[in-house]
Amino acid sequence: MKQKPNWLAITGPVEIADAVITYVGKESKYSEMAKTAKGSKAAAEDTPPATESLIRSDAYFESGDIVGEFRLSSADLLLRFRLGSSGDSRTTVGINAAGKTYGLGALARGQGKTISTAGEGTEPPVNEWGKFRIRVRGSHLEFFINDIRVVDGNVSIQRAQLEVLFGGVGKVELRNFYIESIRPVAFVVMQFSAEYTALYKDVIAPVCEEFGYQVIRGDNVYTNGLIIDDITRSIRDCSIVIADITPNNANVYYEIGFAHGIGKQTILLSDRNREKLPFDISGFRLLFYDNTIGGKAAVEEALRKHLDAIRGA
Repeated sequence: MKQKPNWLAITGPVEIADAVITYVGKESKYSEMAKTAKGSKAAAEDTPPATESLIRSDAYFESGDIVGEFRLSSADLLLRFRLGSSGDSRTTVGINAAGKTYGLGALARGQGKTISTAGEGTEPPVNEWGKFRIRVRGSHLEFFINDIRVVDGNVSIQRAQLEVLFGGVGKVELRNFYIESIRPVAFVVMQFSAEYTALYKDVIAPVCEEFGYQVIRGDNVYTNGLIIDDITRSIRDCSIVIADITPNNANVYYEIGFAHGIGKQTILLSDRNREKLPFDISGFRLLFYDNTIGGKAAVEEALRKHLDAIRGA
């Protein structure tokens, strides 16, 4: 679904018109600090430039494409897109970000981390219209300039209003800006047997669909390629993994390990009668359930709470 967002200026000098968004930055006491910061190892948020402007849209974004055109009057100007902003956490990608010409970084609970950078010794296009595209599929983000991928990496993006941060001395213009959102995917990992299929159809799928997820189970993704490639690609492209770890199933454990390795949001389910869990689960949300008629309502409610926390609703 294509959406042309509406914008509101939150801070700084910016003009918002129907066709073009224009930022004009002027000199300030921070100018020299900003020039120095460009070559540093700063993470997603560098030293403040001459002036800054932040605009926020009415479009909530989690997965899909953000597309538009930009024009800079100077190579030192900042153009950063902020996704998943919630308190002191967000993902930032753009031009003159993360200390390099092109950068992708994350701020999590106030701690900054650089994920990917490019453009050492180069400059972004200046005084001409260029194209940008931000492509998010699950936890994988790619940033393109003029159809050339410049940075990419694994991120965790909650559904939130899209923001754009401008900075520096000079003019930045944006036009033909639109968002094409897609439904986030919940990828379900479990043993393929009648008992667990009932849990999937009666509880997991309906609750996930309430939260807007497209629900896919592992046995529905196989193509003509290698099965392991299909599974790892599906985990990488999904927004959340839900796994039942009740039986000792090596395939399930492998897929959970892969999800954990790339920082995927994961919810584990287990029958309460299981005697012992076989591995360290301290980093996961764990939901125990009773395999009874009365237990169905309890696990539905618990799963809703977990999804509500993840979606930031």
